Amino acid sequence: MTFTRRQALITGVGSSATLLAGATPAFAKKNDYKPILRDVDPILSFGKSLSQLKTKLKSSDPNDLQQCVVGLEIFAQDPSFYPTFARNYVLKIGVATGADDDERVKAIIRARDDILAVKSAIDNDGDRTVDASFDSAAAVSLVADAQLRVGDFLTSCGVKDDSIDHFLSSLKQ
Repeated sequence: MTFTRRQALITGVGSSATLLAGATPAFAKKNDYKPILRDVDPILSFGKSLSQLKTKLKSSDPNDLQQCVVGLEIFAQDPSFYPTFARNYVLKIGVATGADDDERVKAIIRARDDILAVKSAIDNDGDRTVDASFDSAAAVSLVADAQLRVGDFLTSCGVKDDSIDHFLSSLKQ
């Protein structure tokens, strides 16, 4: 039996569609997926690292502040990492449309913006040194706000875990 070009194309498209339908991941169906800690661990790690940033910002040691500058510079190299991760998570748990408008994603975007504002405040001329006009109290406040936003994401993400509970309780202190 010989196929015409059109028959081969139709058969190929039909087979591909059948294959793709069978290969649809389990999380693509709304409410079927149960999120786990591994799904939000980078966001949790981001929140925890902000505690260390606050400690260093409060320090009077110039080396600690210089480490902040370097760390913030690295953070600023990929400012879309955490918002993209949050967006992908929201899509994974079943929000089919409007993930960019989801409050959880917006919380991470605002947290990222807070941290980038700290970077601008600590090193606004880009020379990788702490500016003389740097206000550490304002920077610590921005970092605390960012942590609360990460906490908002984790509270509403649907993952129940002791490490998340511990992080959230640390925000209340």
